[in-house]
Amino acid sequence: MPESPLPSGSDNTTFSRSRSLSLKQIYDCLKRAANQPGPEESSYFVDPRTGRVHNVKLVDFMLSESSRGTDSSYGKVYEATYNGYKFAVKMINGILIDDEFDRPTLAFEREMTFLRKTTDWKCHNIVQFHGFFRKGRNAYLILELMDKDLSEVTSSLKRRGLYNRMSEEGPDFEAIGYVMLRDVANGLRFTHGANSAREKFMHRDIKSSNIMVKCSEHRFVIIDFGSTKDITGEDTKIHSMGAGQKYYEAPECREFKPNYCESCDIWSLGITFIKFLSGKHPIWDDTEEPSSSDDQNRNKVDYEIDCRIKGKDDYGEKYDWSIGLTSDYLSVKFKNLINSCVNRDPKKRPTAQNIYEIAKIEAESIDPLRISTLFKKFFENQ
Repeated sequence: MPESPLPSGSDNTTFSRSRSLSLKQIYDCLKRAANQPGPEESSYFVDPRTGRVHNVKLVDFMLSESSRGTDSSYGKVYEATYNGYKFAVKMINGILIDDEFDRPTLAFEREMTFLRKTTDWKCHNIVQFHGFFRKGRNAYLILELMDKDLSEVTSSLKRRGLYNRMSEEGPDFEAIGYVMLRDVANGLRFTHGANSAREKFMHRDIKSSNIMVKCSEHRFVIIDFGSTKDITGEDTKIHSMGAGQKYYEAPECREFKPNYCESCDIWSLGITFIKFLSGKHPIWDDTEEPSSSDDQNRNKVDYEIDCRIKGKDDYGEKYDWSIGLTSDYLSVKFKNLINSCVNRDPKKRPTAQNIYEIAKIEAESIDPLRISTLFKKFFENQ
């Protein structure tokens, strides 16, 4: 498709073709256009092959649901093809409205604003953002296409019986664990401030389904930034409530403490890795979170989490807080690193930078041929 200027809305606001234009300005223009007579579709799309801005429409993308199409917190994700190039297109229904309290709208704005910033950071462990478009009141994010998420992988490994053979599989779990930990920690350290702009964010929704793998590139990325909180320049770090999946939520978030910070992501990272390395969530003996319709099981899990946080049950009996990896088939060093992430005291958890530096050394000591074999074993032979 030939390059073309971005369309103007009915308020005669013209979009610039410059990539330096504030994405917030573009979004505001699209929102106004969606609420007034004017072009049915508007867009901002940067072709990854040329770096040029194009005007695209929904019909330009061939959408299909596949094993790589999943539900997000506020919409549906499709595999899409544009000019022979594959993308993930995240659709959010009816959010281009003037309602500052609409949760899907807020999540979309946070994610879009954050991802636009990351295009300047050049971090390959944060999902790559290529643009977005709107059709009527629906919005679509155009993202890098990944293969599968860690939750899918864990369920597959459990079905294949790998967790029942840890005496044999332990060394391989640890090796691929270090590679994954290096990549995810790298994405988090950029999020937490180690980026060119020194902008600081909390992800607040790190969990198995928000870590994805690109098998052909031996690479892991973090996705879904709809709960992201900008804390750049904040000294007090006062936040009144938590966000994200409560089964991965740090104690200080679940208790609504008014001073939690980016360390909450480290807790969630620890829970995520314990689940991958053991085949079950550390608080209940299952791979999957209780479904929204399973009220009885959800209430039981909620009660167990609350007891762990308080250190006692409703009758005053002591409730063991200790969670973590206990496998005899993983090294003490590796287990200590993962378990340090789930320290109840946020100040005693390692930073993403700390984790990255340790994992990077270990991951780079693994023979590349072995890494290729491990990716086939864990992520391709499903």
